[in-house]
Amino acid sequence: MESLGIWLGRGGARATFRIGGNRHGMYCVPLNCRHRPAVRAVLAGQVWEAATIDLLRGLARDGDVVHAGTFFGDFLPPVSEALGSAGTLWAFEPNPDSFRCAQATVVINGLENVVLTPAGLGSRQGQAGMRCADANGRPLGGESHLLTVPADHASRDGFTTVATVTIDDTVPVERRVAVVQLDVEGFEEPALEGGLRTISRCRPVIVLETPPSRPWFDRHLAPLGYRIEQRIDDNVVLRAA
Repeated sequence: MESLGIWLGRGGARATFRIGGNRHGMYCVPLNCRHRPAVRAVLAGQVWEAATIDLLRGLARDGDVVHAGTFFGDFLPPVSEALGSAGTLWAFEPNPDSFRCAQATVVINGLENVVLTPAGLGSRQGQAGMRCADANGRPLGGESHLLTVPADHASRDGFTTVATVTIDDTVPVERRVAVVQLDVEGFEEPALEGGLRTISRCRPVIVLETPPSRPWFDRHLAPLGYRIEQRIDDNVVLRAA
Protein backbone atom coordinates (compact mmCIF):
# COMPACT_ATOMS: atom_id res chain seq x y z
CA MET A 1 0.00 0.00 0.00
CA GLU A 2 3.07 2.27 -0.11
CA SER A 3 2.19 3.74 -3.51
CA LEU A 4 -1.37 4.37 -2.33
CA GLY A 5 -0.05 6.32 0.66
CA ILE A 6 2.09 8.53 -1.58
CA TRP A 7 -0.86 9.11 -3.94
CA LEU A 8 -3.18 10.07 -1.07
CA GLY A 9 -0.66 12.55 0.22
CA ARG A 10 0.07 14.31 -3.08
CA GLY A 11 0.03 18.08 -2.82
CA GLY A 12 0.88 18.04 0.87
CA ALA A 13 1.88 15.84 3.78
CA ARG A 14 1.31 12.15 3.37
CA ALA A 15 -2.11 11.14 4.58
CA THR A 16 -2.42 8.63 7.43
CA PHE A 17 -4.88 5.95 6.48
CA ARG A 18 -5.73 2.30 6.96
CA ILE A 19 -7.45 -0.20 4.70
CA GLY A 20 -10.53 -1.47 6.51
CA GLY A 21 -13.25 -3.80 5.35
CA ASN A 22 -16.63 -5.37 5.98
CA ARG A 23 -18.92 -7.76 4.12
CA HIS A 24 -19.47 -5.22 1.32
CA GLY A 25 -15.89 -4.35 0.41
CA MET A 26 -12.62 -2.67 1.32
CA TYR A 27 -12.19 0.98 2.26
CA CYS A 28 -9.46 3.57 2.54
CA VAL A 29 -10.19 4.93 6.02
CA PRO A 30 -8.70 8.24 7.27
CA LEU A 31 -7.19 7.58 10.68
CA ASN A 32 -7.42 11.23 11.71
CA CYS A 33 -11.20 10.64 11.67
CA ARG A 34 -11.18 7.43 13.70
CA HIS A 35 -13.36 9.20 16.27
CA ARG A 36 -16.19 9.25 13.69
CA PRO A 37 -18.75 6.41 14.02
CA ALA A 38 -18.59 5.31 10.37
CA VAL A 39 -14.80 4.97 10.62
CA ARG A 40 -15.02 3.05 13.89
CA ALA A 41 -17.58 0.69 12.39
CA VAL A 42 -15.52 -0.13 9.31
CA LEU A 43 -12.31 -0.59 11.30
CA ALA A 44 -14.24 -3.10 13.42
CA GLY A 45 -15.44 -4.94 10.30
CA GLN A 46 -18.99 -3.66 10.69
CA VAL A 47 -21.42 -1.79 8.42
CA TRP A 48 -22.47 1.75 9.34
CA GLU A 49 -26.15 2.57 8.61
CA ALA A 50 -26.75 -0.94 7.29
CA ALA A 51 -30.51 -0.44 6.93
CA THR A 52 -30.00 2.67 4.80
CA ILE A 53 -27.53 0.82 2.58
CA ASP A 54 -30.01 -2.04 2.19
CA LEU A 55 -32.73 0.45 1.20
CA LEU A 56 -30.51 2.02 -1.46
CA ARG A 57 -29.51 -1.39 -2.76
CA GLY A 58 -33.15 -2.37 -3.17
CA LEU A 59 -34.00 0.85 -4.99
CA ALA A 60 -30.96 0.64 -7.28
CA ARG A 61 -32.65 -1.88 -9.56
CA ASP A 62 -35.04 0.90 -10.67
CA GLY A 63 -32.42 3.44 -11.77
CA ASP A 64 -29.38 5.50 -10.84
CA VAL A 65 -28.45 6.62 -7.33
CA VAL A 66 -27.38 10.14 -6.32
CA HIS A 67 -25.30 10.01 -3.11
CA ALA A 68 -23.85 13.14 -1.49
CA GLY A 69 -21.72 13.23 1.62
CA THR A 70 -19.63 10.29 0.45
CA PHE A 71 -16.91 10.71 3.14
CA PHE A 72 -14.38 7.87 2.57
CA GLY A 73 -16.84 5.88 0.47
CA ASP A 74 -18.44 3.32 2.79
CA PHE A 75 -21.66 3.35 0.72
CA LEU A 76 -19.88 3.01 -2.62
CA PRO A 77 -19.12 -0.74 -2.94
CA PRO A 78 -22.55 -2.06 -1.81
CA VAL A 79 -24.58 0.42 -3.86
CA SER A 80 -22.31 0.02 -6.89
CA GLU A 81 -22.75 -3.75 -6.77
CA ALA A 82 -26.55 -3.42 -6.62
CA LEU A 83 -26.61 -1.05 -9.60
CA GLY A 84 -24.70 -3.45 -11.82
CA SER A 85 -23.50 -2.49 -15.27
CA ALA A 86 -26.73 -0.72 -16.24
CA GLY A 87 -26.80 1.83 -13.43
CA THR A 88 -24.61 4.71 -12.30
CA LEU A 89 -23.78 5.89 -8.80
CA TRP A 90 -23.37 9.68 -8.85
CA ALA A 91 -21.32 10.45 -5.73
CA PHE A 92 -20.22 13.84 -4.37
CA GLU A 93 -17.63 14.69 -1.71
CA PRO A 94 -16.25 18.25 -1.31
CA ASN A 95 -13.82 17.66 1.58
CA PRO A 96 -10.43 17.21 -0.18
CA ASP A 97 -9.06 14.60 2.24
CA SER A 98 -12.29 12.60 2.26
CA PHE A 99 -12.46 12.78 -1.53
CA ARG A 100 -8.98 11.27 -1.89
CA CYS A 101 -9.93 8.40 0.42
CA ALA A 102 -13.18 7.85 -1.52
CA GLN A 103 -11.15 7.80 -4.76
CA ALA A 104 -8.93 5.12 -3.26
CA THR A 105 -12.01 3.13 -2.18
CA VAL A 106 -13.24 3.23 -5.78
CA VAL A 107 -9.87 2.00 -7.05
CA ILE A 108 -9.44 -0.73 -4.42
CA ASN A 109 -12.84 -2.22 -5.24
CA GLY A 110 -12.63 -1.70 -9.01
CA LEU A 111 -15.91 0.22 -9.14
CA GLU A 112 -16.57 1.07 -12.77
CA ASN A 113 -20.08 2.51 -12.43
CA VAL A 114 -19.23 5.25 -9.91
CA VAL A 115 -18.90 8.88 -11.00
CA LEU A 116 -17.21 10.58 -8.04
CA THR A 117 -17.19 14.40 -8.12
CA PRO A 118 -14.92 16.52 -5.85
CA ALA A 119 -17.65 19.03 -5.04
CA GLY A 120 -20.62 19.62 -2.82
CA LEU A 121 -24.18 19.72 -4.04
CA GLY A 122 -25.81 23.14 -4.04
CA SER A 123 -28.47 25.23 -5.72
CA ARG A 124 -26.02 26.41 -8.39
CA GLN A 125 -22.52 25.83 -9.68
CA GLY A 126 -19.91 27.90 -7.89
CA GLN A 127 -18.01 27.87 -4.62
CA ALA A 128 -18.86 27.68 -0.95
CA GLY A 129 -17.06 27.77 2.35
CA MET A 130 -16.66 24.49 4.16
CA ARG A 131 -15.82 23.81 7.77
CA CYS A 132 -13.52 20.78 7.94
CA ALA A 133 -12.26 20.90 11.54
CA ASP A 134 -13.62 21.87 14.94
CA ALA A 135 -12.34 24.67 17.17
CA ASN A 136 -9.60 22.37 18.48
CA GLY A 137 -8.40 21.50 14.99
CA ARG A 138 -9.80 17.95 15.03
CA PRO A 139 -11.01 16.91 11.56
CA LEU A 140 -14.79 16.72 11.28
CA GLY A 141 -14.73 14.00 8.62
CA GLY A 142 -18.32 13.09 7.81
CA GLU A 143 -19.52 16.12 9.79
CA SER A 144 -17.68 18.56 7.51
CA HIS A 145 -20.30 20.95 6.23
CA LEU A 146 -20.90 23.64 3.65
CA LEU A 147 -21.89 27.07 4.90
CA THR A 148 -24.79 29.14 3.64
CA VAL A 149 -23.30 32.43 4.91
CA PRO A 150 -20.56 33.87 2.64
CA ALA A 151 -17.25 34.71 4.28
CA ASP A 152 -13.50 34.60 3.68
CA HIS A 153 -13.40 30.96 4.75
CA ALA A 154 -10.07 30.03 3.20
CA SER A 155 -8.18 32.35 5.56
CA ARG A 156 -9.65 30.84 8.73
CA ASP A 157 -8.36 27.76 10.53
CA GLY A 158 -10.60 24.75 10.02
CA PHE A 159 -12.22 26.20 6.90
CA THR A 160 -11.62 25.83 3.20
CA THR A 161 -13.31 26.84 -0.05
CA VAL A 162 -14.77 24.08 -2.21
CA ALA A 163 -16.63 23.75 -5.48
CA THR A 164 -20.38 23.29 -5.67
CA VAL A 165 -22.34 21.71 -8.50
CA THR A 166 -25.98 20.78 -9.01
CA ILE A 167 -27.73 17.46 -9.55
CA ASP A 168 -29.50 18.88 -12.60
CA ASP A 169 -26.24 19.93 -14.28
CA THR A 170 -24.39 16.70 -13.40
CA VAL A 171 -26.85 13.91 -14.13
CA PRO A 172 -27.79 13.71 -17.85
CA VAL A 173 -31.47 14.13 -18.61
CA GLU A 174 -31.62 10.69 -20.24
CA ARG A 175 -30.69 8.98 -16.96
CA ARG A 176 -33.44 7.63 -14.72
CA VAL A 177 -32.71 8.48 -11.05
CA ALA A 178 -34.31 6.09 -8.57
CA VAL A 179 -33.03 7.57 -5.32
CA VAL A 180 -31.41 10.75 -4.02
CA GLN A 181 -29.60 10.20 -0.71
CA LEU A 182 -28.09 13.22 1.03
CA ASP A 183 -25.97 13.29 4.16
CA VAL A 184 -24.83 16.90 3.81
CA GLU A 185 -25.05 18.18 7.37
CA GLY A 186 -27.83 20.75 7.02
CA PHE A 187 -27.20 21.74 3.39
CA GLU A 188 -30.10 19.60 2.13
CA GLU A 189 -32.30 22.44 0.91
CA PRO A 190 -29.73 23.97 -1.49
CA ALA A 191 -28.73 20.47 -2.65
CA LEU A 192 -32.34 19.54 -3.39
CA GLU A 193 -33.03 22.91 -5.00
CA GLY A 194 -30.28 22.23 -7.51
CA GLY A 195 -31.97 18.94 -8.41
CA LEU A 196 -35.62 19.95 -8.68
CA ARG A 197 -35.76 19.36 -12.45
CA THR A 198 -34.41 15.84 -11.97
CA ILE A 199 -36.72 15.22 -9.01
CA SER A 200 -39.74 16.47 -10.96
CA ARG A 201 -38.83 14.28 -13.94
CA CYS A 202 -37.97 11.06 -12.08
CA ARG A 203 -39.83 11.25 -8.74
CA PRO A 204 -36.99 9.42 -6.95
CA VAL A 205 -37.17 8.22 -3.38
CA ILE A 206 -35.40 10.88 -1.30
CA VAL A 207 -33.38 9.86 1.77
CA LEU A 208 -32.20 12.71 4.00
CA GLU A 209 -30.32 12.94 7.25
CA THR A 210 -31.87 16.38 7.82
CA PRO A 211 -35.30 16.98 6.26
CA PRO A 212 -36.08 20.40 4.76
CA SER A 213 -38.14 22.94 6.66
CA ARG A 214 -41.89 22.62 6.39
CA PRO A 215 -42.29 25.80 4.27
CA TRP A 216 -39.59 24.59 1.85
CA PHE A 217 -41.13 21.12 1.66
CA ASP A 218 -44.62 22.54 1.07
CA ARG A 219 -43.34 24.81 -1.69
CA HIS A 220 -41.10 22.40 -3.60
CA LEU A 221 -41.86 18.75 -2.76
CA ALA A 222 -45.47 18.54 -1.63
CA PRO A 223 -46.76 19.66 -5.07
CA LEU A 224 -44.87 16.68 -6.54
CA GLY A 225 -46.76 14.31 -4.24
CA TYR A 226 -43.99 13.73 -1.69
CA ARG A 227 -44.66 12.71 1.88
CA ILE A 228 -42.58 11.36 4.76
CA GLU A 229 -42.89 7.59 4.57
CA GLN A 230 -40.55 6.29 7.29
CA ARG A 231 -37.35 6.75 9.25
CA ILE A 232 -34.38 4.44 8.76
CA ASP A 233 -31.29 4.71 10.94
CA ASP A 234 -31.04 8.50 11.45
CA ASN A 235 -32.56 9.28 8.05
CA VAL A 236 -35.98 10.37 6.81
CA VAL A 237 -37.38 8.66 3.68
CA LEU A 238 -39.63 10.68 1.35
CA ARG A 239 -41.69 9.12 -1.45
CA ALA A 240 -43.95 10.60 -4.06
CA ALA A 241 -47.50 9.22 -4.05
